[in-house]
Amino acid sequence: MTRPYVYLDLGFYGPCNLKCEYCRSKIVRDDGRATPDRIRRIVNVFCASNRAAVAKTSGYGEITMWRHFETTLDMMAERFPVVQVITNGTFGSQTLDAMLSRPTVSPNLTIDGHTLAMNTLRVAGQPGMHARILDNLRLLADGGKR
Repeated sequence: MTRPYVYLDLGFYGPCNLKCEYCRSKIVRDDGRATPDRIRRIVNVFCASNRAAVAKTSGYGEITMWRHFETTLDMMAERFPVVQVITNGTFGSQTLDAMLSRPTVSPNLTIDGHTLAMNTLRVAGQPGMHARILDNLRLLADGGKR
C-alpha cells in the first residue's frame, strides 16, 4: 500500500544569477552531487512506497540554471501528474521552450512586484533582469501556463 502525499519537494543547492538580499548572504556553487541518476534514485525510492500528485522543484539558487534541469524535468514529467518549477523567471528561450512543451509542467515565478521599484531586492543593479522576468511571465501565460 502506498501512502498519499500532496507533493514531493525537491530542492537543489546551485548557482543563481540574482542578488536577493533575503534569500542568502553568500554565493552557492553547484557541488556536483545532484545528478540525474541520483535524483532518479531518490524519486524511485519515494515512489516505491508513496505517491504524490505534484513534484515541486526549487533551489537555494536558480533551478533553471542547473545543467541537468531539462533531463530531470523529463524524468519528473513522466512520473508525476504535475511538476512545479519554482523559478526566479530569468531563464532563456531554451528553458522557456522546455517548460512550455511539457503539458504537465507548471512554472511558478517568484517575483516581488510588477514594477522595478517593487522588485529591487532581487534585481538591484540589474534592471534588464526585471524586464526579462516580466517577459517570461507573459510568454508563459501566452503559452497556456497558468
